Amino acid sequence: MRKFYTLLIASGLSMSLLAQQKINLSGRAMLDRYNAERTELAKTNADEAQKSPVTSAFVVLNPGASADDIAAKGIEVTTDLGSVIIVNLPLDKAEEVAALGAVKYVEFGETANANMDFARPSALVTETQNGFDFNGNPVKFDGAGVVTGVYDTGLDPNHINFKDADGNLRVKGVWQYTDNGSLNEYITARGITSFTTDNANQTHGTHVAGIMAGSYKGASDFAFLTEPSGTVGGRKDGDMPYYGVSTASDIAIGCGNLGTTSVANGVAKIVEYAEAQGQPAVVNISLGITTGPHDGSTAFSRAMAELGKRAIICIAAGNEGAMPISIVKEFTADNTTLRTSMTGNKADGVADIWTNGPDPVKVTLSLYNRTTKKFTELGSTDIDGFTLNSTNTKFANYFDGTLRIYKGVSNLNNRYQVQLQFSNVRPKSSSSVEYLAITVEGKSGQKIYMYGSTNATFARVTGSDFTAGTPDNSVNDMACGENVVCVGSYNSRTYWPVFGDRSKPYAAVYYYKDNVLNGISGYSSYGTTYQGRQLPDICAPGSEIISSYSRFYMEKLSTTDRNNNTTATAKPQGERKTNYWGPMQGTSMATPFVSGVVGLWLQANPNLTHADVAGIMAKTSRKNDLDGAAIRWGDGRIDALSGVKEALRLLDPSGIDGVGADGQPTDDERLIVTVTNGQVEAFVAGEKQLTAELYTIAGQTAAKASASDDTVTLATASLAPGVYILRVSSPNYSSTRRIVIR
Repeated sequence: MRKFYTLLIASGLSMSLLAQQKINLSGRAMLDRYNAERTELAKTNADEAQKSPVTSAFVVLNPGASADDIAAKGIEVTTDLGSVIIVNLPLDKAEEVAALGAVKYVEFGETANANMDFARPSALVTETQNGFDFNGNPVKFDGAGVVTGVYDTGLDPNHINFKDADGNLRVKGVWQYTDNGSLNEYITARGITSFTTDNANQTHGTHVAGIMAGSYKGASDFAFLTEPSGTVGGRKDGDMPYYGVSTASDIAIGCGNLGTTSVANGVAKIVEYAEAQGQPAVVNISLGITTGPHDGSTAFSRAMAELGKRAIICIAAGNEGAMPISIVKEFTADNTTLRTSMTGNKADGVADIWTNGPDPVKVTLSLYNRTTKKFTELGSTDIDGFTLNSTNTKFANYFDGTLRIYKGVSNLNNRYQVQLQFSNVRPKSSSSVEYLAITVEGKSGQKIYMYGSTNATFARVTGSDFTAGTPDNSVNDMACGENVVCVGSYNSRTYWPVFGDRSKPYAAVYYYKDNVLNGISGYSSYGTTYQGRQLPDICAPGSEIISSYSRFYMEKLSTTDRNNNTTATAKPQGERKTNYWGPMQGTSMATPFVSGVVGLWLQANPNLTHADVAGIMAKTSRKNDLDGAAIRWGDGRIDALSGVKEALRLLDPSGIDGVGADGQPTDDERLIVTVTNGQVEAFVAGEKQLTAELYTIAGQTAAKASASDDTVTLATASLAPGVYILRVSSPNYSSTRRIVIR
């Protein structure tokens, strides 16, 4: 009996280890916290301890498996992307699900961080919006017919910046995800109007959406400057100058919880909405995670790669371009050790260590005395489940908080990973000479990639052989996958205005000392993926961009901060509820600028794929006078005007029955087309019984008319501006032509 009991225990342990190997390290840390809390709760309330919280999780499936295999186990599937699904997972079922044969990997516990008056002209957006000549036709683009989407926090979808000139709300749907993965859906005008905000303590998402698609141009009270690098300006009444890029697009919003599963769920909802409407879509993600493998293998990156086949997805490069949060080192026969020191406030921080294969490395934590230059070992990965806290007197003498180490080989990329998780780890004294040292030991040929979170950086202690961190691989891990556009920031202004005392002739003016006009923003992250791809892909204006603020966020501020000093730059006139505009900076602001520009390109050519957009950026971005390393710029500064022209050149109407591959007429000398406001007239000398058909670039019929003589007229007043394909035919004649309707 004893031997049989032992076998049962061994079998259970094997199952647990198998499951743990298929759960990401952050997920294992969450499970450890959950189990510890449940054990403590069971001492006082056994019934309550039996209840399990639910978290949203990615499940990567093995070949041949499907979402039905997981749903059959009673697990709710919220998004199905084929080989990657998103589920609402009770924590007490996590190991059971991970152990299923259908499951390759389970990923959860990752949380992203929330990372235009001169901006629009800087990237030639103004010319694109106002109009230009293309092949003899005057055209202009404002995003009409395109869905511009955003997943963020601090959204105010009823802000006046998201209404058209008639006061109609341009937001078509709001999908809010809560901390437990549940969904609140608002897809009617009444529902959206009743929605307030997901987070009154934030305005990030409202600002981001305003850059991408804000359209308010009405009467306003605003502060201004006359030059992007000057201090001359003031405060006056006039038309709002701080509107966005795709000003006529339909807007779709995902918001709430910033867990990567919620972000992916929200992006999927936006893409599904656009597909249901038959519209092209661009989705903005101004969120980031600096840790991770940086190889596109995470479940989140796989999900974006799938969604990026159906819409254009733009992701911020990150704002850590001046922070020492990364180290890359290849071990040689003469050097198989890497040492560094942790600095900064490591409260809830992470240090992530990856190798270039499955072979393990040894990671040791020590105290290093700067004066004596001696190490005091605290523990290493040799100890399974190693934890440092107040029970370790060596550690507790100098530091508060808790530090845990997790290790394993990821099933998604076959690379060994060690993750150090810090919870409220701080030196007890600011004058301490004891530093927390990390030593990584491996073998020749192994390459070490270390990434810190924004509050856990790497440094060299004076007089030591430690390796200091650099920003050289500070790029956002969420932007390292396939089929996404990674966006960095440059400076379209060096000074910016905010409201001062109304009685004074000028508004208050502020200056960011590291800004150089048209130079790379000092904070703009950059790096190289594991596969060698350099990021970002493109740069756009991101420094002190003025855009809409959430009304709920502003209402929590003091009256002084709301109306004067450093917060607000503009507000509309004659509104019952005051909405505000103000400055923010970061790649979070540059990314929606690119998303808005892509919205203009999609209006010109709805068939653009990610590869097309990447090609347009590579071909048309401005590469002159780029300061700093080329890796920080990607393709250079985005050029909306040159890009939209290239999008027009890529039009391929060959998918429309009867239309030639180049969209040009086969019998052109007889067809005369006249485009006026509200109608298109086609004349073919000598023909009768003419039929005219007008198609969108996507191949949908937009208008059709017939006539019994040589002239046929199509009504176009109800059509969105853009490029269309006109086919004119009779029993003996057929010809096609590309036309532009304004």
